[in-house]
Amino acid sequence: MVTSGWVQPSPSRAVAPQVEDGRRPASAQIPVMPAAPARAPGQRSRGGRTALGAALVGLSIAWTGASPLASTRGPPPPLVGHVEADRGPETGGTPVTILGSNFRPGATVTFGEAAALDVAVMSSGRITAVTPPHPAGQVNVSVRNPDGQRGGRAWTFTYLGEGR
Repeated sequence: MVTSGWVQPSPSRAVAPQVEDGRRPASAQIPVMPAAPARAPGQRSRGGRTALGAALVGLSIAWTGASPLASTRGPPPPLVGHVEADRGPETGGTPVTILGSNFRPGATVTFGEAAALDVAVMSSGRITAVTPPHPAGQVNVSVRNPDGQRGGRAWTFTYLGEGR
């Protein structure tokens, strides 16, 4: 139970803290170990060892303001669903449209390890870009949002060698 922002020890294994209006803070479960029986210093327990009491004292709980149903990790990562124009020359220069979700303004795109050119986030589900030069073969297409979260799709784009 939470009283004025402090967790009180409970005989149960975990305390689910709540603030007065019934919402749960970001950390909804806090493990609490029951306190051992108090013994005088030097008093021995049945096993011949000195018993030590333990109690949870003064753990502060702060409300983060997040919805109790919201993730505490922030927004979801980008998801790459489909790349329109799935092949192009190893010299690069192929305009592509990446369809998916959770794209944020300022996102970057990579083809394999090479950064895409002229990246434009058109909406949270659509990015346009131009492929960079890359050796022939299949590559992953990845989107990285400004917050560092990354999502991609394996073997999404094929670079074609000369004469193909």
